[in-house]
Order: sequence, then C-alpha cells, then structure tokens
Amino acid sequence: MAAVFGNCPFFSFISVNIPDSVTSIGASAFWGCDGLTSVTIGRGVTSIGENAFLNCSGLTSINIPDSVTEIGENAFWGCDGLTSVTIGRGVTSIGDYAFYDCDGLKEVHFKNPNGWKVSHYENMSNAKDISGLNNPEAAAKYLTDHRNYYCEYYWKREG
Repeated sequence: MAAVFGNCPFFSFISVNIPDSVTSIGASAFWGCDGLTSVTIGRGVTSIGENAFLNCSGLTSINIPDSVTEIGENAFWGCDGLTSVTIGRGVTSIGDYAFYDCDGLKEVHFKNPNGWKVSHYENMSNAKDISGLNNPEAAAKYLTDHRNYYCEYYWKREG
C-alpha cells in the first residue's frame, strides 16, 4: 500500500502519521503540502518516492526510520523549513536533488554514516567516496549546498 495525497493546496494537513501498514510513500504523495508541519513515518515504509514531499515548506524536521532503504529523487526538494533530518540505518540510496533547496537544513544525522559514494550517474559510474557524514553540520552541507554540488548527485551506500 502506498500513501498518496498529491498537490495538497486543496487539503489542509498539519500533521500526518503514516501507519506501519504502509510500505511506500508514493511519487508526489505530499507534493505542495506547504501547511504540513509534522510527518511520522511508520516502520513498514521501505521507500520514499520521487517528489514525495516536494515544496512542503512547513516541515521542520523529519525522522526517516531504519526500515526505509530508498529516498527518491527530489523527495524533499524545496522543504526550506527543514532544520533537522535523521536518516535511518537501512537507507542505501538517496536520489539526486533529494534535499535540494532545503536552505534551512542545518543538521543531517546519518545513523550509518559509512560506506557512502556519490555520482552524477544513477548507475554509479565514476562514483567517489564521501566521508565526514558523522558530522551533522557537514552532512547537511553535502546534501544541500549548491557550491559542492553533492546535492545534485545520486548517493549509494555499500556495506
């Protein structure tokens, strides 16, 4: 079962609790829900689809549980209200531009900061290692800072 509420200007969500019975958050599921301030993701969710929370500027923090393995392209693009993100141990893939234009993001806590590689290509050709993700401030810069361009890369974790 996937959660899909796309283009929320017609709805006024403030808080969403995604139950454990949901296995994926579909593409564009909460796109444009700028009034959404809180999301609790259930332990059954394994993937967050592309554009899932695109332009949800009201979100201030997100905890991605260990059950999630994949964060899709542009998943949190434009969530400029985000200040803190926790990325669970199970995440092995983060799509390009996943946290693009999240200018308020100051801390990203990787529960498993080791083994990450980045590449311009989804097939990870020419991938390079990325380190320093155990520092929440540095991790936030890697995922959001336009100057280092890692926010525009595909991310994969091995091991």
